[in-house]
Amino acid sequence: MRLPMNKTVPLLLLLLCSAFPAAAQAISLPMTGTGALKEWSVRGCEAAPGREGITLKLPREKLSRGTVGIFRSLPVDRLRGRRVSCSIEVRAENLVPGPQAKHFHGGKFLLWIKSPGAELYPGGKIAPGSYGWQRISFRTNIPADAETVLLTLGFQNAGGKLEFRNFSAEADDTMLDLSAIANMDFSDETAGDGKGGWSDQGRDSDARNFDRGREVYGGVPFVLSDPARNGGRSVLSMYSTHFPNGRKEAELRFKTPLRGKYLYLLHALCWGNTGRTGELEITSSTGKTRTVDVIGGRHVDDWWRVRELPEAWPGAKWTAGNGSSVGLFTARFALDSDIARLKFRSAGGEALWIIAGATISDRKYTPVRDTEYVIEAGGPWKPLKRPESPCILPGSALDLSSGTIRPVERIIVNAAGRFARQSEPEKAVRFYSASGGLGGTIHFMHNGRRESLRIRENDLDSHEKIDRFVREIRRQGYNMYRIHMPNMSLGNLEQGEVKLKPAELDLLDYLVSALKKNGIYLMIDALGGPTGYSGANRWLVGGTMEHRYTMYFDAESRKQCEEGMRQLFTHRNPYTGTRLIDDPVLALITGCNEQEFAFIRNHDFHELGAPAWRRFLREKYGSAERLNAAWKTAFGAFSEVPAFTPEQYAARGRRGADLDEFIARQERGMIRYFTQKFRQWGYKGLFTNFDMTKSMHYSAVRGDLEVVTMHSYFGHLSADGTQQSQGSMVGGGAPLFRDCASTRIAGKPFMINEYGHLFWNRYRYEEALGFTAFAAMNDVDGLMAHEGPAAISNARMIDTWAIYWDPVKCAQQLQGYFLFLRGDISPACGEARIRFSEQELRRTGAYPDALGSAQSRLSLVTKLTLEQNDSGKPLLPAGKGVAIIPLSGNSRVENNTAGFSQTHEAAPSGFNLAAELSALKKQGILPEANRSGGWTLFESETGELLLDANRKLVRADTPRFQGMAAPAGTALKLSDIEITRFTTDGNLSVIALDGTIRTAKRLLVVYATNALNSGMTFTDRTMTVRKHPGKNPTLVRTGTFTLIVRNENASQMKAYPLELNGERRAPIPLFVSGGRLELSVDTGTLPGGPVLYFEIAR
Repeated sequence: MRLPMNKTVPLLLLLLCSAFPAAAQAISLPMTGTGALKEWSVRGCEAAPGREGITLKLPREKLSRGTVGIFRSLPVDRLRGRRVSCSIEVRAENLVPGPQAKHFHGGKFLLWIKSPGAELYPGGKIAPGSYGWQRISFRTNIPADAETVLLTLGFQNAGGKLEFRNFSAEADDTMLDLSAIANMDFSDETAGDGKGGWSDQGRDSDARNFDRGREVYGGVPFVLSDPARNGGRSVLSMYSTHFPNGRKEAELRFKTPLRGKYLYLLHALCWGNTGRTGELEITSSTGKTRTVDVIGGRHVDDWWRVRELPEAWPGAKWTAGNGSSVGLFTARFALDSDIARLKFRSAGGEALWIIAGATISDRKYTPVRDTEYVIEAGGPWKPLKRPESPCILPGSALDLSSGTIRPVERIIVNAAGRFARQSEPEKAVRFYSASGGLGGTIHFMHNGRRESLRIRENDLDSHEKIDRFVREIRRQGYNMYRIHMPNMSLGNLEQGEVKLKPAELDLLDYLVSALKKNGIYLMIDALGGPTGYSGANRWLVGGTMEHRYTMYFDAESRKQCEEGMRQLFTHRNPYTGTRLIDDPVLALITGCNEQEFAFIRNHDFHELGAPAWRRFLREKYGSAERLNAAWKTAFGAFSEVPAFTPEQYAARGRRGADLDEFIARQERGMIRYFTQKFRQWGYKGLFTNFDMTKSMHYSAVRGDLEVVTMHSYFGHLSADGTQQSQGSMVGGGAPLFRDCASTRIAGKPFMINEYGHLFWNRYRYEEALGFTAFAAMNDVDGLMAHEGPAAISNARMIDTWAIYWDPVKCAQQLQGYFLFLRGDISPACGEARIRFSEQELRRTGAYPDALGSAQSRLSLVTKLTLEQNDSGKPLLPAGKGVAIIPLSGNSRVENNTAGFSQTHEAAPSGFNLAAELSALKKQGILPEANRSGGWTLFESETGELLLDANRKLVRADTPRFQGMAAPAGTALKLSDIEITRFTTDGNLSVIALDGTIRTAKRLLVVYATNALNSGMTFTDRTMTVRKHPGKNPTLVRTGTFTLIVRNENASQMKAYPLELNGERRAPIPLFVSGGRLELSVDTGTLPGGPVLYFEIAR
């Protein structure tokens, strides 16, 4: 019978199977003497007892495909649910396998274990040949529902003579059967329906890829519940505010108390955090009860952060459907008594505690540590030769600057909702942008303490450097630069009053003038980080400041921020003669970078917002009685309502919906404040804010903005900087782009002003084709990689936040210029417009969730936008090429304390992706021959892009750009190129620098695989947990490719490997035949070392 998932009543279940102390219990069979065969059955061979043991003989002419030999039942009641060590002595004479023998044929020493609906055959390997007495052993788990355990000795498709003696079976560890209290499967098909599997986050954020077939996890034996035999229930998922249908309590009672020194759990957290995340209540046979807190960061952590902890270690790792590296922890708890009852209890917060297995043992198991994986030169890893300067050579194949600098002018939003120059409002403008701070790139390493390490010089600390830096930005094809959080460098308090640092302000002024001279537009954050314009170090203030929040409710905090902004924007720049606020070079201001953190993080300042919260509730409800009726509370007055918390927001319900409405009101007020203040100071340009969180709440709030901006990362590091997912972004269906596309508002310019497929993820080579190309197809208005894609000084190592020193990332940025800014990818003509209601989001409790991952996948085939349709909101015209689709389904949003927001994939309820793709064909948005189908294969409406998540393949096929990102061994034929050999996971593209690939006189070939620091050290080969960042020289993973290109100038072409600055090396062989050229390269054997670029030119 399937048990109800009632979270309000403790679950009390009695284990019906017998249980025994965990202390070892041995079964011994000497197997010698004349009575040795008593209680054995003999089948298909000769068997005889003897003084030294039991002898079995089988002539070769009597070989059997089945097992023949002797068989004996073992006492199953003594073995159920236990870890059993079996051993026996064996002697062989002329043991020879039969014809067409398989790996399991030969001598047999095994247990045949029969359970309802399942049979197991664990055993030890008996070697063929002739030899004296040898002891053979194996260990196995006996299922808690085992009906029969049969010891089997003999032959299978083998003949000869075998002798056996001194069998022993020692049952020690007790693996608890959790099937009676399990409430969720490993797999979850539909997110947010309160049932199914794991954390109820859908198919791409569940444990379907977890290897459930093992017996040992993290060196400890566990028995896992089989969902096929347990009504689809495998794990115990506890209550959390994210999963209200989880168990608040679940209890096991044991008919015979269990004894052991340690309790081991196989478990993990979703929405994990530090501190108390659950508890164990242990009751002994004497009735004494002990409660043990389960502590996040000590016994368990988030399933995305599997690493060694003080009392836990990795038990299992796998890749989730969204491409993230996830896993389970094996944790050890000391016991001081026997156990008659064991209760699991939720802590009731955000963290969702999931328990997959439990074992009691006398053994003190220790972490199973994989061998460290150190990246060293040798084999496929070769040192990368770098030029003396990272700057691009003028006129080289890598120089993307145009000959003419167009003067800047005011950027506006035109009638079509696109960026445009004021003088040409009908012509849309795209921005391909670089981003960085004023202080240079700082690398923060978190190894028990926070350290800062400057990995290169500051490129912006002199006028001469700034001039060189801006020229480099232009040569790399960027037409906009973002100054990221300048308040962190400029901020300064003198006697409590804001006074910007004059030297830093001078450098900023000169940077603005240099950008303007080079025709490069500016985007700037007016505010960012927690410290406002105080000048305090954001990394050292801890919880003592949070201006992103306090400026909502504290007049002094807002005054300080406002004064810093006023000085920055209204002072006169001596190099341009213009105030920054008036200068048309300033295209876009962000009010406060990632200001969403104001309400999604816990602060020490929540009480500041309590008066405004209470006023809102008084205005809405009028009386405490009405509030209590809605919330089911018992407040005597509004003054008793406590300050709001993120947990209340996440809990949804009526209180959560009210809090959502209150926060939205505050955020819309903040948009008005920033806009009015900038307009008051004379600003005529564009403004944006709230650029991080993916929830539908912010899709509603952003409707009040002139421009919508968004941040998105794949492989963001953990808060301590040591862990990163090693999954494939393409394999997860391009979530890096879909997370952004799911926040775009119809009729407004949309800029992705922070993005990155981050170092050291091994699939970074997917970024250009798996992200940038789809942004181009969606006709996004601006892209801005974060951070530091250009520089003029060398670095000490590759770092996550210093793009320019990572050759793989640089290759992605270079390709992005052609795909996006040059326009090699055609924009979609159609549009899938998702309509939603802010009021309906609150009614259904979906306000903290993101667009459903099925609907977000529409962005892989056509342009995707959102449109709010609440009463009073005017709707945009919807022509023939626009499909109006109601919001259906949702994805959970993680707002991580490490400083990023991302969605967790979910299959929707009520939305059929395949049916919608068919509808788009009927409407003429997708051609009938479009190959998109299912959950993993998507072809753009133009046919230029194809993404196959199952194969981890994405390719682009246009007249000027053709290439792929794919695993080793992939072969591909496109319109003008063919890849016939590809030995290493990577990205291979051909780009026409003039004309088309077929007509070009100059082609650029990009081959990007992986690049890491020398000596970079990981805990194991998964490269998920980094122990040491390494140093120069950079090591590149080499490989071999063969590329055939159809080009009418083939007979006149030569091929040149290029240095990172574009300088040519000596030409390499290029085979030409009949208008086709063939380039075959092993980058590991190139003279001068590996390269990432090749120029093919006349």
